[in-house]
Amino acid sequence: YERLLELAGQTDVVLIMLGSNDGSWTDSVNALLQDRPEEFQTDFRLNLTLMVRELRKRNPEIRIWLFNAPVCFGAREQNFQNYIRPFQKAMVDELELEWYDMYGFTKANLPQSTCFSDGIHPNSAGYRKIGEEVARLLSESFQ
Repeated sequence: YERLLELAGQTDVVLIMLGSNDGSWTDSVNALLQDRPEEFQTDFRLNLTLMVRELRKRNPEIRIWLFNAPVCFGAREQNFQNYIRPFQKAMVDELELEWYDMYGFTKANLPQSTCFSDGIHPNSAGYRKIGEEVARLLSESFQ
């Protein structure tokens, strides 16, 4: 994070994809998301807001993209569908960010059998596809 802030004045765009590890299906995360989602949202909002403010303070012209959490498999997906992705989308307008539906892209283009090392993290083939998509997105947005 500190390195990101150091580089903010030297870059045109920052891509943020928060939430994948936050939605891990542990008892404590499950309880937090299902019983006290507002607590998760408060922490997420605070962290993302601070990051965006610091980046913009260092570079008022910086473009900040928020990507929602990619597809995951197994019980964790319920946390993402019900709590994390909807809240990520709500933060786009609140913080005036640019948006990309990484979930939609990964669900359509990254099969679990060939593109994931576990139920949540892509393998090298999955990351390659994500990288190619991000390169396409940035190329189109800077034309």
